[in-house]
Amino acid sequence: MIIPCPSAQLTLAGHTLTVEIASTPRQLARGLMSRTTLKPNAGMLFVFKHKTHTGFWMKNTHIPLSIGFFDHDRSLMETQSLTPHSLTQQSPKQPYAFALEVNQGWFAKHAIKKGDRFNLIK
Repeated sequence: MIIPCPSAQLTLAGHTLTVEIASTPRQLARGLMSRTTLKPNAGMLFVFKHKTHTGFWMKNTHIPLSIGFFDHDRSLMETQSLTPHSLTQQSPKQPYAFALEVNQGWFAKHAIKKGDRFNLIK
């Protein structure tokens, strides 16, 4: 089951994404589970009330993803690749405030680097 989330435009290093914003416990837990496709410039932004070490897994997630972990100032700390259906928890080395899931390879394709900051346009 797909949990509806509000959406917004997000810019990162001159690139624009349409993102769903997951901020409730249910939205954060469900993420992109059960999706079979994700548009090329789309993603999901996970917003946490406090910095966290919460890990991500790919249970019931059918598409390969990349995830970026961002500090409270919206600057990119680290990216990782996520494999469909993997039950291995993945988290960054340091606590983070936001996570952005996109199609696998999106960060590399757009030359997004550590320290780049995102902005939300509602």
